[in-house]
Order: sequence, then structure tokens, then C-alpha cells
Amino acid sequence: MAFPPHAHESLRLPALRAPHTLPVIFAKVPPLEKLKAKMGPAADVPAVKGVLHFVSEGQSKPAAQTHLPDLDAFRWFLREAPSKVPTEVLFTIVDVLRCALVDTRLSGYYAEEKNHKTIAPLFSHINSLKDCPYSLRLVALQAGCNLFTSPLYPQHILGCPSLTNPLVQLITTSLLDDAHHNVRVAAASLAFNIAFANSSLRIENHKEVLPESEQIELAASLLEAIQEEKESPEALKGFLLAFGHLVFGTTKDGELVDLLKSMDAQTTILGKTKAFPKKGLIKEIGQELLGKGLE
Repeated sequence: MAFPPHAHESLRLPALRAPHTLPVIFAKVPPLEKLKAKMGPAADVPAVKGVLHFVSEGQSKPAAQTHLPDLDAFRWFLREAPSKVPTEVLFTIVDVLRCALVDTRLSGYYAEEKNHKTIAPLFSHINSLKDCPYSLRLVALQAGCNLFTSPLYPQHILGCPSLTNPLVQLITTSLLDDAHHNVRVAAASLAFNIAFANSSLRIENHKEVLPESEQIELAASLLEAIQEEKESPEALKGFLLAFGHLVFGTTKDGELVDLLKSMDAQTTILGKTKAFPKKGLIKEIGQELLGKGLE
């Protein structure tokens, strides 16, 4: 069955619809010896040593020349880490995971795990911490972004509640971190990856994978973040792109559009022009997508 093009596809959205757009990935590897020193006893666990060696090798060799570590052993270690690794040290384990996930073989392994029994509980645990350390929140957001290195993951991230819910919660509780610019940027990046994956499936496959309730929660949080952002052009750009992809291709009679109208999203976004006069993306999203696109 042929589907007519969505009306949004005729809008002029050069930044939002830039060709060759890819998910945001955080591939930078920290000094591994320093990271190991911060791990304490966990650095001597064979499963962790294997992944550290794998990450180290990946810095100097093509992926095809590196051997995967014992992923089953590391999986069991990750499952036990929240209860066995001190909270102030847990960021080192999540950071190693983040680095390892850059390899699509490893991210694909976790994407195919039944019920996501390793990754989902790890994010849920981080969300449950009353005072989550900055370093842990940051690397958790970045690790969430790196799940998108595998083409197998987006459908699971968008459509599996046990994984979708903790990732969305992590984003929404991080977007307004006014003390840490890096956290806001990482939260915007994860929101972008989710929204971009969903809008791509929406346009290409004509189906919604991310539940509307999660779209609404993300959109409301991003809109609030856009309204509150006063300092970081980088964070604002991330918020706008994520927000734009949530809206792009949506149905005009859905609850998401109702939310945008009730929150006067267009006025909020165009209101950022004074503080960020060089951000053409503000007009692209505010005038073109929320103006012409919702007429």
C-alpha cells in the first residue's frame, strides 16, 4: 500500500532534515589506567579486566581485529554491580560499558538480550538513587546514547517499556540540571537519538513505535528545558533538534499536538530568539514546523 508523503516533508527544515543525520555517540575513551585506579577491587574482576582490555585494543586496532571479551561474564557482573559496587564508584563501570558499546557487536549483543535484563535494571537503579552523583548521571546518559550504535537497538529502546521507561526518566530528570551543562547536553543527545529514531520509523515505515505517553513526557520536558536554557547554545540546539524530531511527522489530531498548543510551544520557542539571536534553528522549529507544520 502506497502512503502519501506527510505534509511536514514539504517544509523547509534544513537543519532538522539534514542529510546523513546520525545518532549522537560518545566514543571518547578516558585514560584507562586512571579509570582502573578509581574502580577499586572491581578492576581485578576478570569480566571487567576483559572489557578494559577490549576497549584498550579498540583504540589502536580496527574492530575486525579485536576479539570480543567474555560478554556473558560481563553481563552477570553488570547485573550485580548496583548491589556490589559502591555508588561513588559505579560511574567507572558504566563508563567502561559506554566505551565498549561503541562496538556494534557488543551493543548488538545487549540489544538481543531477552527482556533487557542487564541494561534496563542498571538504568532503573541509577534513576532510583536519591542523590545520583554527577559523574554517574553523565556517563549513564552517554551510555544510553551509545546503545544506538547497533541498528538492532532502536526498536527495543522505543517499544520495550522495561527499557523505554527508565531511559525517558533519566532524560527528563536530567534536562533541567542547571548546575551541569554537560548533563543537559547529554540528556538532549539521548532525547535526540530516541526522537530521531522514532521520526525515521514514522516517516519510512508509517508506524509509531515510541508510545504517545512517552512522546508527550519528552516533549513537555524538552519544552521546559528550552524555556529555561539561558547559557548554552549547544544544549539549546540539542533540545530543539530532539523536540523537532518528536514533532516531525506526527498526526495533527494526536495528543502530542494538543499538548503543543496547550503549552503554546511556538511562543516559547520563538521567545528564545532574543537570548540566542544566532540560532536559526529557533525559527526553523518555531515558525516552520510549529507554524506552517501545524496549520
